[in-house]
Amino acid sequence: MNYEGLKNAIENLADSQIVGFYLDPDLLSLRLDFSFEPGEITSVELLNIHHILLSHDPTCDDGRSFIVLEISLNSIEEKKRKDLLNSLGYMFIYNEGSEPPFQKGELYHLRIEGDICMEIVCSSIRILKQI
Repeated sequence: MNYEGLKNAIENLADSQIVGFYLDPDLLSLRLDFSFEPGEITSVELLNIHHILLSHDPTCDDGRSFIVLEISLNSIEEKKRKDLLNSLGYMFIYNEGSEPPFQKGELYHLRIEGDICMEIVCSSIRILKQI
């Protein structure tokens, strides 16, 4: 799927609920399961994660699912990667003039806001529909 198709598919998940998330430390990947209706799941796999930030609203009393109010996906231009990662609190510091090792190739920034907020930077994304 090209970037525009991926962006549209992701942004169509606004007003859904996250009903599961699964981290695979061996692959540095995260799968998020979204649902609009019971039994209908769209899974988003974020592969080769470089950065992840997760915050949970402590007043949210339903621990089984999290409402997604807004969701966005952006491709990160090579010249803006270092600044974006620094603004997100990326923990690896590079010397002046040096570049992070993932400067080449695709890099995506996924942002989710709602009962749970996430900022994820990864190299690849797959969307799977499960009915």
